Amino acid sequence: MPRIRSCILSRGVASLGAAVAVALGCTAESGAPLDLAGSYALAEALGQPLPATIFDSIIGPQDSSFRLTVRVSGGSLVLTEPGSYRHELALTVSVDGAPPQAQSWFDHGLYEGAPPLVRFDSDLVQNRSFTAHWRGSELVVTQDVVGEGMPVAFRYRR
Repeated sequence: MPRIRSCILSRGVASLGAAVAVALGCTAESGAPLDLAGSYALAEALGQPLPATIFDSIIGPQDSSFRLTVRVSGGSLVLTEPGSYRHELALTVSVDGAPPQAQSWFDHGLYEGAPPLVRFDSDLVQNRSFTAHWRGSELVVTQDVVGEGMPVAFRYRR
């Protein structure tokens, strides 16, 4: 009799585990959380409302340096159920105080993980990866979009 009860208990625990995995939104194929899928709009960058300056610094050696200023005015992050993403930003770039030029920046690739931490791996740029922290209906993405080794926190909302 204990053997039957043990088997029923084991099946119950396994069923409970499967139910929890479904409730958390995990897929069996990619491990990508289903509840993250959707479109997110950029709400702020570096804790600032948009438009926000995300980079303003002198670049290069002293004899050939220049000031680079990058501002972000909008953006989107789209996550799909199979675990892919597309990240887009609307930027303005100014060099040495010249009139700003509008630039589009984008990245795409795969994501995996479950709230609260999600990892992104770019298909566009080799060895580019970044993370996002899930907070309710928000994702806070930390990524270096300028290429100067200074990751920026971007807050996205559904």
